[in-house]
Amino acid sequence: TAIATTAIATTAIATTAMIATTTSAHQSFSCTSQLRITSARCVAGTAAVPATCTTTRTARALELIESLRRRDDVIDGVRAVALKCSIPRELLHARGASQRLRNECHWREKTLPKFDGCEIDSRRGRRHRCRRTQNFLAMLFHQVAMNSNGLISLNRFDLFHAHAFVTVHGAFGILFHAKEYPAYDEESFPINLGFCQKNSNLLYDEAEASMRTVLWLGIDDKMSVLAYIDTAAPVNQPILTVPELHTTYEGDFGDVQGDIYYFDCLRNRKVSERLFIIPR
Repeated sequence: TAIATTAIATTAIATTAMIATTTSAHQSFSCTSQLRITSARCVAGTAAVPATCTTTRTARALELIESLRRRDDVIDGVRAVALKCSIPRELLHARGASQRLRNECHWREKTLPKFDGCEIDSRRGRRHRCRRTQNFLAMLFHQVAMNSNGLISLNRFDLFHAHAFVTVHGAFGILFHAKEYPAYDEESFPINLGFCQKNSNLLYDEAEASMRTVLWLGIDDKMSVLAYIDTAAPVNQPILTVPELHTTYEGDFGDVQGDIYYFDCLRNRKVSERLFIIPR
């Protein structure tokens, strides 16, 4: 099957092309990923936004959520990939306590690994009580990288963490942040990000950095969507909290639940054991 060009273009593109089918022996998930939406047109105010929304940043974030839930054929500044596979019910029906993720994690805590003296997070992580959900979360990191058109890799300088939230509709959402530690460069990236940036081999590219935010949202029990958000597109710039780093905040999309780390370099461990959850 021909692979459709998915770069943000100057005209709207609505197409359907099979990208990949993945089945892993160590996981109980077989996901078909399908390109569903691309667009670069700027048509603001096309989705329903709750009247309680008080900031432009939150308004755009909730607009994206609504558009994805409605399965709009065209979403401004977004390339969406539909994932067709069974979704754990814990990630679809999250109504209830504000600390839902904390309540669903095992009480036993795990120390996060250090890399060449780099302490990614001093807090201790946990695992989800449901093994199927733990496996599914790990699989999502692989899906983000696999469907990124080669822009994202699973390593400690690029993609290794995400942030969980619960939408106003009571479903879990996950905001992935790639391009976390670009290599320091006097010309292309003269920003010191601390000790964990040391020895980074990730060369900074502005166009790639603008695509570092990826949103996952469950649609129903058989389908979810990965939304690659182009924060260089004018319609999406309001969601940026740190524009020079193309950083977005999960709290604009819903009720913050916690952070998720996945270290693919821990090859001596099962895939599910490479994932750590730090609930709020």
